[in-house]
Amino acid sequence: MILMHGTVAFVGLLNLIVVGVAIVYIVYFGGKHYLSVLEKWQKNEEAEADADDFGNATDGQEIPESNR
Repeated sequence: MILMHGTVAFVGLLNLIVVGVAIVYIVYFGGKHYLSVLEKWQKNEEAEADADDFGNATDGQEIPESNR
């Protein structure tokens, strides 16, 4: 009976360790993925803002012959 309780306790402890490692793995790699997606999104936002600035700078202006 004592051996059975020890085995159950050991399996329970092992289960907690496995679940803990899985949670850390998901949070760590999920966080890295989220940050890379966020970084790409920010670059796209900056590129769109630059494109808007360029579009506004040339609206209604004559483009010099040398730049055509």
